[in-house]
Amino acid sequence: MGREFRINGRVTARTLHRLTVEVGTAVAMELIDSEEFWRRSPVAAEAVEETRVYSRRELGRHRLIESLEDVEEVKRKSLAFFFPPFEPAYAVVGGMKFYILPDTDDVKSWISSGRQ
Repeated sequence: MGREFRINGRVTARTLHRLTVEVGTAVAMELIDSEEFWRRSPVAAEAVEETRVYSRRELGRHRLIESLEDVEEVKRKSLAFFFPPFEPAYAVVGGMKFYILPDTDDVKSWISSGRQ
Protein backbone atom coordinates (compact mmCIF):
# COMPACT_ATOMS: atom_id res chain seq x y z
CA MET A 1 0.00 0.00 0.00
CA GLY A 2 2.99 2.33 0.37
CA ARG A 3 3.16 5.21 -2.09
CA GLU A 4 6.08 7.55 -2.51
CA PHE A 5 6.98 10.71 -4.34
CA ARG A 6 10.16 12.75 -4.34
CA ILE A 7 10.36 16.23 -2.86
CA ASN A 8 13.21 18.30 -4.19
CA GLY A 9 14.41 21.62 -2.80
CA ARG A 10 12.20 23.63 -5.15
CA VAL A 11 8.77 22.19 -4.37
CA THR A 12 6.07 24.69 -3.39
CA ALA A 13 3.25 24.19 -0.91
CA ARG A 14 0.87 24.11 -3.89
CA THR A 15 2.83 21.30 -5.58
CA LEU A 16 3.13 19.39 -2.33
CA HIS A 17 -0.64 19.64 -1.86
CA ARG A 18 -1.30 18.26 -5.34
CA LEU A 19 1.12 15.37 -4.84
CA THR A 20 -0.25 14.46 -1.42
CA VAL A 21 -3.85 14.61 -2.62
CA GLU A 22 -3.05 12.25 -5.50
CA VAL A 23 -1.18 9.79 -3.29
CA GLY A 24 -3.59 10.18 -0.37
CA THR A 25 -6.61 9.47 -2.55
CA ALA A 26 -5.02 6.32 -3.98
CA VAL A 27 -4.01 5.06 -0.54
CA ALA A 28 -7.43 5.87 0.95
CA MET A 29 -9.22 3.95 -1.80
CA GLU A 30 -6.97 0.91 -1.28
CA LEU A 31 -7.49 1.06 2.48
CA ILE A 32 -11.27 1.43 2.28
CA ASP A 33 -11.44 -1.56 -0.05
CA SER A 34 -9.37 -3.70 2.32
CA GLU A 35 -10.63 -5.87 5.16
CA GLU A 36 -7.99 -4.29 7.40
CA PHE A 37 -9.84 -0.98 7.27
CA TRP A 38 -12.93 -2.46 8.89
CA ARG A 39 -10.93 -4.11 11.70
CA ARG A 40 -8.66 -1.14 12.36
CA SER A 41 -8.51 0.49 15.81
CA PRO A 42 -8.91 4.24 16.33
CA VAL A 43 -5.87 6.53 16.22
CA ALA A 44 -3.94 6.62 19.49
CA ALA A 45 -4.71 9.71 21.58
CA GLU A 46 -0.98 10.45 22.00
CA ALA A 47 -0.53 10.89 18.24
CA VAL A 48 -3.37 13.41 18.10
CA GLU A 49 -2.00 15.38 21.06
CA GLU A 50 1.39 15.78 19.35
CA THR A 51 -0.14 17.38 16.25
CA ARG A 52 0.26 21.17 15.98
CA VAL A 53 -2.43 23.00 14.03
CA TYR A 54 -1.94 26.69 13.26
CA SER A 55 -4.87 29.08 12.99
CA ARG A 56 -4.98 31.38 9.98
CA ARG A 57 -3.98 34.29 12.24
CA GLU A 58 -0.99 32.40 13.69
CA LEU A 59 0.12 31.22 10.26
CA GLY A 60 -0.06 34.78 8.95
CA ARG A 61 2.71 35.87 11.31
CA HIS A 62 5.04 33.25 9.85
CA ARG A 63 4.63 34.60 6.29
CA LEU A 64 6.75 37.67 7.08
CA ILE A 65 10.33 37.42 5.85
CA GLU A 66 12.31 39.40 8.39
CA SER A 67 15.45 39.88 6.29
CA LEU A 68 15.75 39.64 2.52
CA GLU A 69 19.47 39.11 3.08
CA ASP A 70 18.73 35.76 4.75
CA VAL A 71 18.58 33.73 1.54
CA GLU A 72 17.60 30.50 3.30
CA GLU A 73 14.61 32.17 5.00
CA VAL A 74 13.52 33.71 1.69
CA LYS A 75 13.71 30.33 -0.10
CA ARG A 76 12.07 28.38 2.74
CA LYS A 77 9.15 30.76 3.30
CA SER A 78 8.52 31.53 -0.38
CA LEU A 79 8.18 27.80 -1.07
CA ALA A 80 6.18 27.03 2.06
CA PHE A 81 3.63 29.79 1.57
CA PHE A 82 3.03 29.58 -2.19
CA PHE A 83 -0.47 28.11 -2.16
CA PRO A 84 -2.93 30.15 -4.28
CA PRO A 85 -5.37 31.65 -3.56
CA PHE A 86 -3.88 32.27 -0.09
CA GLU A 87 -1.46 35.07 0.72
CA PRO A 88 2.18 34.18 -0.05
CA ALA A 89 5.28 35.03 1.97
CA TYR A 90 6.09 38.72 2.07
CA ALA A 91 8.67 41.29 3.12
CA VAL A 92 8.13 44.87 4.23
CA VAL A 93 10.48 47.39 2.64
CA GLY A 94 10.13 51.10 3.31
CA GLY A 95 6.71 50.50 4.85
CA MET A 96 5.44 48.73 1.73
CA LYS A 97 4.49 45.06 1.57
CA PHE A 98 6.04 42.97 -1.23
CA TYR A 99 4.97 39.40 -1.95
CA ILE A 100 7.85 36.97 -2.45
CA LEU A 101 7.22 34.06 -4.84
CA PRO A 102 9.66 31.18 -5.32
CA ASP A 103 11.47 30.80 -8.61
CA THR A 104 10.03 27.45 -9.68
CA ASP A 105 8.29 26.01 -12.73
CA ASP A 106 5.13 25.59 -10.62
CA VAL A 107 4.96 29.33 -10.00
CA LYS A 108 5.79 30.20 -13.61
CA SER A 109 2.96 27.99 -14.90
CA TRP A 110 0.55 29.50 -12.36
CA ILE A 111 1.46 33.05 -13.42
CA SER A 112 1.26 32.25 -17.15
CA SER A 113 -2.16 30.63 -16.68
CA GLY A 114 -3.58 34.02 -15.66
CA ARG A 115 -5.20 32.62 -12.51
CA GLN A 116 -3.73 35.23 -10.17
